[in-house]
Amino acid sequence: MSESICEIKDEALLNTDKSFNRFNDAYVKYLLATEKHKHFLLDLINAVFDDKRPACITGQVTDLTLEDRELSSEHIREKHGRLDIRAETSNGEIINVEIQTYADSAIGARELFYFAKLYTSQPAKGMQYYALKPVVIINLMSFNHFKDREQYHSCYEMQERDLHDVLSDKISVHFIEAPKCDKLSIKNKNRLIRWMKYLSYSSPEEIVEMAKDDDVFTGVLEAEKMFVRNREEMLEYEARERYEMDMATIKADGIAEGRSEGKLEALLATAKEMLAGGLNVEQVKKFTKLTDKELANLL
Repeated sequence: MSESICEIKDEALLNTDKSFNRFNDAYVKYLLATEKHKHFLLDLINAVFDDKRPACITGQVTDLTLEDRELSSEHIREKHGRLDIRAETSNGEIINVEIQTYADSAIGARELFYFAKLYTSQPAKGMQYYALKPVVIINLMSFNHFKDREQYHSCYEMQERDLHDVLSDKISVHFIEAPKCDKLSIKNKNRLIRWMKYLSYSSPEEIVEMAKDDDVFTGVLEAEKMFVRNREEMLEYEARERYEMDMATIKADGIAEGRSEGKLEALLATAKEMLAGGLNVEQVKKFTKLTDKELANLL
């Protein structure tokens, strides 16, 4: 166990600001989609599979190759309220972890679409169909989507309707609804529940308690502490928060495109702060979606 765990107090390793959004794209990318923290992603994926194992996955996933993907402005626009982390296991299975913060009535059709894109992205020239690798999609949701059930983890695979025999093990789609874990106990040490409790941050006291006997979450809290102390990281975090709030307002107003003058001023203020904090123009453009013309007066 980490020596620093002995020093854990309510305010020692924990960012006690409950308004800090652990589902934020910039933070999740930092925590789960970097080589430095790949062991956190491995732990989370194995927690999902230990809870409900896909037919195509046997044993623990011991290593992953991360796909190097930047949060480009086009990617952000396409996937408002969603961040996806793509990885490949040492056996070649494709795993796509999606962080979702907004409800979508077309979620089933969308999941099939992204599965098809991932499945058909594999090199197929001269390849037999049986050699194609399975695709597992894991949706970590900050909201409750399935109102007809209490279970927090739903897994969909391709089975016959009545006999339930599996037609193919090439697809496995998981939905984990974080709010349904809020009232569940961490005492049974179910790792998936622990991860969901951390991301939703419904009980700071429980998070500290988890870290006292769990080296992974000791490391997670230490990583979080480093993130909130890093001005550049926090500028990106704040830019993503403002963007999501802006998009939520646009959606609520029924506006498909465009920015009001007030929204543009807010984005320019954010850009000015980011530039002052040391970010370069390309980084600012990526996270604010401002054009060169709009940024010209700030340079």
